[in-house]
Amino acid sequence: MTANKNINTYDQQADALARSYDSVQTPDIIPAFTRRVLALGTGAGHKALDIGCGSGRDAAWLARQGFDVVACDGSTEMIRLAAQNNGATNIRYLADDAPALHKVSALTEKFNVILLNAFIFHLDYRSPHDALSLLFNKLRGLAAPSAFIYTNLRHGPVPEGRQMYDIPLTHVQQLAMRHNLQFEHLGRSADGLGRADVHWDNIALHAPS
Repeated sequence: MTANKNINTYDQQADALARSYDSVQTPDIIPAFTRRVLALGTGAGHKALDIGCGSGRDAAWLARQGFDVVACDGSTEMIRLAAQNNGATNIRYLADDAPALHKVSALTEKFNVILLNAFIFHLDYRSPHDALSLLFNKLRGLAAPSAFIYTNLRHGPVPEGRQMYDIPLTHVQQLAMRHNLQFEHLGRSADGLGRADVHWDNIALHAPS
Protein backbone atom coordinates (compact mmCIF):
# COMPACT_ATOMS: atom_id res chain seq x y z
CA MET A 1 0.00 0.00 0.00
CA THR A 2 1.49 3.29 -1.01
CA ALA A 3 -0.90 5.57 0.90
CA ASN A 4 0.41 6.51 4.35
CA LYS A 5 -3.21 6.59 5.49
CA ASN A 6 -3.53 2.85 4.89
CA ILE A 7 -0.18 1.93 6.39
CA ASN A 8 -0.81 4.01 9.51
CA THR A 9 -4.20 2.39 10.00
CA TYR A 10 -2.84 -1.14 9.58
CA ASP A 11 0.03 -0.38 11.97
CA GLN A 12 -2.33 1.03 14.59
CA GLN A 13 -4.91 -1.75 14.28
CA ALA A 14 -2.49 -4.61 13.57
CA ASP A 15 -3.35 -6.78 16.59
CA ALA A 16 -7.11 -6.69 16.00
CA LEU A 17 -6.78 -7.11 12.24
CA ALA A 18 -4.40 -10.05 12.58
CA ARG A 19 -6.82 -11.81 14.94
CA SER A 20 -9.66 -11.21 12.49
CA TYR A 21 -7.69 -12.46 9.48
CA ASP A 22 -6.42 -15.52 11.32
CA SER A 23 -9.92 -16.44 12.49
CA VAL A 24 -10.60 -17.96 9.06
CA GLN A 25 -8.59 -20.40 6.98
CA THR A 26 -7.14 -19.65 3.54
CA PRO A 27 -9.22 -22.34 1.72
CA ASP A 28 -12.37 -20.81 3.21
CA ILE A 29 -11.56 -17.18 2.41
CA ILE A 30 -10.09 -17.60 -1.11
CA PRO A 31 -11.14 -21.07 -2.31
CA ALA A 32 -10.70 -20.15 -5.98
CA PHE A 33 -7.02 -19.55 -5.26
CA THR A 34 -6.36 -22.62 -3.14
CA ARG A 35 -8.09 -24.95 -5.62
CA ARG A 36 -5.89 -23.70 -8.44
CA VAL A 37 -2.72 -23.98 -6.39
CA LEU A 38 -3.54 -27.53 -5.27
CA ALA A 39 -4.22 -28.46 -8.89
CA LEU A 40 -0.66 -27.41 -9.75
CA GLY A 41 0.67 -30.23 -7.58
CA THR A 42 3.31 -30.00 -4.87
CA GLY A 43 4.90 -26.63 -4.24
CA ALA A 44 8.25 -28.27 -3.46
CA GLY A 45 10.97 -26.72 -5.60
CA HIS A 46 8.77 -23.74 -6.50
CA LYS A 47 8.56 -20.19 -5.21
CA ALA A 48 5.54 -18.14 -4.14
CA LEU A 49 5.21 -14.42 -3.46
CA ASP A 50 2.48 -12.98 -1.22
CA ILE A 51 2.15 -9.21 -1.76
CA GLY A 52 0.20 -7.43 0.96
CA CYS A 53 0.49 -10.50 3.16
CA GLY A 54 -1.19 -9.00 6.23
CA SER A 55 -1.23 -11.50 9.10
CA GLY A 56 0.74 -14.10 7.15
CA ARG A 57 -2.19 -16.55 7.12
CA ASP A 58 -2.00 -17.17 3.36
CA ALA A 59 1.81 -17.21 3.29
CA ALA A 60 1.71 -19.95 5.93
CA TRP A 61 -0.79 -21.93 3.83
CA LEU A 62 1.51 -21.68 0.81
CA ALA A 63 4.46 -22.77 2.95
CA ARG A 64 2.52 -25.84 4.08
CA GLN A 65 2.05 -26.79 0.42
CA GLY A 66 5.84 -26.88 0.09
CA PHE A 67 6.53 -23.52 -1.54
CA ASP A 68 9.53 -21.36 -0.71
CA VAL A 69 7.58 -18.21 0.21
CA VAL A 70 8.45 -14.53 0.21
CA ALA A 71 5.74 -12.45 1.91
CA CYS A 72 5.73 -8.66 2.10
CA ASP A 73 3.56 -5.90 3.49
CA GLY A 74 3.91 -2.14 3.83
CA SER A 75 2.89 -2.31 7.50
CA THR A 76 5.84 -3.12 9.75
CA GLU A 77 3.46 -4.11 12.55
CA MET A 78 1.62 -6.58 10.36
CA ILE A 79 4.96 -8.07 9.28
CA ARG A 80 6.04 -8.37 12.92
CA LEU A 81 2.86 -10.23 13.83
CA ALA A 82 3.03 -12.39 10.70
CA ALA A 83 6.53 -13.55 11.58
CA GLN A 84 5.49 -14.10 15.19
CA ASN A 85 2.23 -15.96 14.56
CA ASN A 86 2.64 -17.50 11.12
CA GLY A 87 6.35 -18.02 10.78
CA ALA A 88 7.97 -21.02 9.09
CA THR A 89 11.44 -21.91 7.94
CA ASN A 90 10.36 -21.60 4.30
CA ILE A 91 8.84 -18.11 4.66
CA ARG A 92 10.81 -14.87 4.39
CA TYR A 93 8.83 -11.88 5.66
CA LEU A 94 9.78 -8.43 4.35
CA ALA A 95 8.49 -4.97 5.25
CA ASP A 96 8.19 -3.73 1.67
CA ASP A 97 5.74 -1.38 0.01
CA ALA A 98 4.02 -1.81 -3.36
CA PRO A 99 4.21 -0.82 -6.12
CA ALA A 100 7.95 -0.20 -5.72
CA LEU A 101 8.73 -3.50 -3.93
CA HIS A 102 12.39 -2.55 -3.60
CA LYS A 103 13.31 -5.37 -1.21
CA VAL A 104 11.49 -8.06 -3.17
CA SER A 105 13.07 -6.87 -6.43
CA ALA A 106 16.52 -6.91 -4.83
CA LEU A 107 16.16 -10.68 -4.34
CA THR A 108 16.26 -11.06 -8.16
CA GLU A 109 14.00 -14.12 -7.90
CA LYS A 110 11.17 -15.31 -10.13
CA PHE A 111 7.97 -16.70 -8.64
CA ASN A 112 5.71 -19.51 -9.86
CA VAL A 113 2.74 -18.31 -7.81
CA ILE A 114 2.01 -14.69 -6.92
CA LEU A 115 -0.81 -13.84 -4.51
CA LEU A 116 -2.32 -10.37 -4.08
CA ASN A 117 -5.27 -11.14 -1.84
CA ALA A 118 -7.38 -8.16 -0.69
CA PHE A 119 -4.71 -5.78 -1.86
CA ILE A 120 -4.74 -4.12 -5.28
CA PHE A 121 -7.81 -1.98 -4.57
CA HIS A 122 -5.64 0.02 -2.15
CA LEU A 123 -3.77 1.39 -5.19
CA ASP A 124 -4.90 4.35 -7.27
CA TYR A 125 -5.79 3.34 -10.84
CA ARG A 126 -7.07 6.60 -12.32
CA SER A 127 -4.13 7.98 -14.34
CA PRO A 128 -1.81 6.62 -17.08
CA HIS A 129 1.12 6.21 -14.66
CA ASP A 130 -0.86 5.27 -11.57
CA ALA A 131 0.25 2.96 -8.77
CA LEU A 132 -1.73 0.00 -10.08
CA SER A 133 -0.11 0.24 -13.51
CA LEU A 134 3.31 0.42 -11.86
CA LEU A 135 2.50 -2.71 -9.88
CA PHE A 136 1.55 -4.59 -13.05
CA ASN A 137 4.90 -3.58 -14.56
CA LYS A 138 6.58 -5.01 -11.49
CA LEU A 139 4.56 -8.24 -11.61
CA ARG A 140 5.77 -9.04 -15.12
CA GLY A 141 9.35 -8.87 -13.91
CA LEU A 142 8.69 -11.04 -10.87
CA ALA A 143 6.64 -13.74 -12.60
CA ALA A 144 8.34 -16.95 -13.71
CA PRO A 145 7.30 -18.42 -17.07
CA SER A 146 3.71 -19.75 -16.83
CA ALA A 147 3.30 -18.18 -13.38
CA PHE A 148 -0.15 -18.20 -11.81
CA ILE A 149 -1.13 -14.83 -10.33
CA TYR A 150 -4.25 -14.42 -8.20
CA THR A 151 -5.89 -11.20 -7.13
CA ASN A 152 -9.33 -9.90 -6.25
CA LEU A 153 -11.39 -6.73 -6.18
CA ARG A 154 -13.42 -5.61 -3.18
CA HIS A 155 -16.79 -3.95 -3.68
CA GLY A 156 -18.57 -2.35 -0.73
CA PRO A 157 -18.30 0.36 1.93
CA VAL A 158 -14.79 1.50 2.81
CA PRO A 159 -13.81 1.07 6.48
CA GLU A 160 -12.92 4.25 8.34
CA GLY A 161 -9.25 5.19 8.17
CA ARG A 162 -8.50 3.37 4.94
CA GLN A 163 -8.23 4.31 1.27
CA MET A 164 -9.79 1.86 -1.18
CA TYR A 165 -10.82 2.16 -4.82
CA ASP A 166 -13.77 0.44 -6.47
CA ILE A 167 -11.75 -0.73 -9.48
CA PRO A 168 -13.80 -1.93 -12.48
CA LEU A 169 -13.14 -5.51 -13.52
CA THR A 170 -12.66 -4.33 -17.10
CA HIS A 171 -9.79 -2.09 -15.98
CA VAL A 172 -7.85 -5.05 -14.63
CA GLN A 173 -8.58 -6.93 -17.85
CA GLN A 174 -7.13 -4.05 -19.86
CA LEU A 175 -4.06 -3.86 -17.64
CA ALA A 176 -3.50 -7.58 -18.06
CA MET A 177 -3.68 -7.28 -21.83
CA ARG A 178 -1.18 -4.39 -21.85
CA HIS A 179 1.28 -6.42 -19.78
CA ASN A 180 0.97 -9.68 -21.73
CA LEU A 181 -0.89 -11.51 -18.99
CA GLN A 182 -3.83 -13.78 -19.75
CA PHE A 183 -6.90 -12.62 -17.81
CA GLU A 184 -9.43 -15.03 -16.33
CA HIS A 185 -12.43 -14.00 -14.24
CA LEU A 186 -13.03 -16.69 -11.63
CA GLY A 187 -16.43 -15.31 -10.63
CA ARG A 188 -17.90 -13.29 -7.80
CA SER A 189 -18.11 -14.38 -4.19
CA ALA A 190 -19.61 -13.27 -0.91
CA ASP A 191 -17.38 -11.84 1.78
CA GLY A 192 -15.44 -14.50 3.68
CA LEU A 193 -15.62 -12.48 6.90
CA GLY A 194 -19.42 -12.39 6.74
CA ARG A 195 -19.95 -8.73 5.80
CA ALA A 196 -23.27 -8.70 3.93
CA ASP A 197 -22.53 -5.44 2.11
CA VAL A 198 -19.17 -6.59 0.70
CA HIS A 199 -18.55 -8.86 -2.28
CA TRP A 200 -15.51 -9.78 -4.33
CA ASP A 201 -14.44 -10.38 -7.93
CA ASN A 202 -11.83 -13.17 -8.14
CA ILE A 203 -9.20 -12.96 -10.86
CA ALA A 204 -6.50 -15.23 -12.26
CA LEU A 205 -3.67 -13.87 -14.39
CA HIS A 206 -1.39 -16.22 -16.30
CA ALA A 207 2.13 -15.31 -17.39
CA PRO A 208 3.34 -16.51 -20.80
CA SER A 209 5.41 -19.69 -20.92
